Amino acid sequence: MAIVRYFGKSSLFIAFIANPSWTEIQDQLLTHQTPLDHPDLISRVFHLKQQDLLQQIRIKKIFGRFLGCICTIEYQKRGLPYLHLLVFLHLDDRFLMPERIDEIISAELLLEIDDPMGDLLNLFGSSMVHGPCGPNY
Repeated sequence: MAIVRYFGKSSLFIAFIANPSWTEIQDQLLTHQTPLDHPDLISRVFHLKQQDLLQQIRIKKIFGRFLGCICTIEYQKRGLPYLHLLVFLHLDDRFLMPERIDEIISAELLLEIDDPMGDLLNLFGSSMVHGPCGPNY
């Protein structure tokens, strides 16, 4: 409550998860190894990418004038680190209007005609699209 009192409401909530398919991880593995054999490597690459994300938000101001942030890192059941980040921006830079939100958020699936080999569709399907949930799946 003290943080909200000081900064106001948070401007962005960002969830960032480690991906064992990142090339920085895959390039360091021997042929018989999987990313889960090297949690140290996953954590190190995740940390570097997390620091880059924070630098882009704080210093490069990709979302606007930065006031502060709060983050926690958790580990999923598969052992992958997962960042929850609240970002506080200057009042004039907050995403309060739909047009401003549309500047940073979009959701659009490729059409098969745009990706005839299906490479991008497979990539999105494996990492960006959640499948059916529930006891029947």
